[in-house]
Amino acid sequence: SPPLPPEPSFISLTPDGHTSSVGVPVDFTLIVGDGDGYADITDLRFVIKEGAGGGTTSDGIILWWTASMADRIYLWDHVTSRWTWALIGSPEILENTNGSLDASQSSVSGNGQILTFHLNIIPTAAFIEPPLGNDKRVWLQLRDTTGNLLREEISSWSVTP
Repeated sequence: SPPLPPEPSFISLTPDGHTSSVGVPVDFTLIVGDGDGYADITDLRFVIKEGAGGGTTSDGIILWWTASMADRIYLWDHVTSRWTWALIGSPEILENTNGSLDASQSSVSGNGQILTFHLNIIPTAAFIEPPLGNDKRVWLQLRDTTGNLLREEISSWSVTP
């Protein structure tokens, strides 16, 4: 494969365009990279919601990872307006009203230019209750050490009752 550019890059997300049911875990594999090496990526935001962008709105499941605390994963709790966190691989489950992340089934690893995330996400019924619908958009935000920023919609996810 050709070398990556010297800024954060989205490579792949599986499953892509997925449909699943409330309460059923989905194992997302997110692969990102940077031509300057995976260690050049300083933070990542993975957002699943109906609206646009990577903001911390109440209609989403919003995860954040930062290289400065690379053994942790964060979930935005819109009720308390705070980030909650768990050690990646620990037996903890992070929850908000829209869903949860099972830290024991999640991981992050880097090799060369590639950073791979395995994220075990479980949607709740509240994630699709009116006025929210079933169809979600998946957004990615990546930043590197020189301030390069990638922000893009990378997939969709349909959640059924």
